Amino acid sequence: MSSRRIETPGEDGHPLCPRCGCRVAPLMYGFPVRSEELKRALDAGEIVLGGCVVESARWGCTWCPAKYESPPEPGATWTGSTDRLPIVVNVVLPDGGQDEKMLVVTSDSPWSVELQMGSGERITAQGEDLFAAIQNLRRRTDPLGLRLCINAARRDTYRCQPPSPFNGHLVSFLTPGRPATETAWILDQAPADRIATVEAQQAHYDEWLTTPA
Repeated sequence: MSSRRIETPGEDGHPLCPRCGCRVAPLMYGFPVRSEELKRALDAGEIVLGGCVVESARWGCTWCPAKYESPPEPGATWTGSTDRLPIVVNVVLPDGGQDEKMLVVTSDSPWSVELQMGSGERITAQGEDLFAAIQNLRRRTDPLGLRLCINAARRDTYRCQPPSPFNGHLVSFLTPGRPATETAWILDQAPADRIATVEAQQAHYDEWLTTPA
């Protein structure tokens, strides 16, 4: 996204975002090479980074998380959340067994996550970014003895370091005494024996922060 609000249409003349009134630009998916030209294009509102997972949306707002399959029509109004991503995740149950559950991620402001347990039972949480939303969900599932087997819940991962608008879909692997150089998608499956509570993950992160590299 741009580092500033751009409230004028681009050269293509497409209407502004119905959600926040800022410029809409084409989405670029994948991991583009960081460069001064990329930074210039982002700040100028010429493109919007779409992340590593290619979705049906082809346009995105340069300021808020809204995405569109086609440019907004003149006079369009905002009708709801930006994007819903359902994924199947392994969950460790209180008895030590595992089962597959549906996790629905909604990229909005704030972000929200919903763990569908079956029989209509749903556990939901929100956060300022995807990592925070998952942490808040785990604060609800941890006391129930439920562990989500995804990278965001590993003891040795944390919000990508340093955090930026370009890496909100990633986590960093942290080893005390070493810089954070390895990353992975936040929702990728993780081994059950690497999953920890929020408190244990936070303690590992604090240890990493206070151990010089």
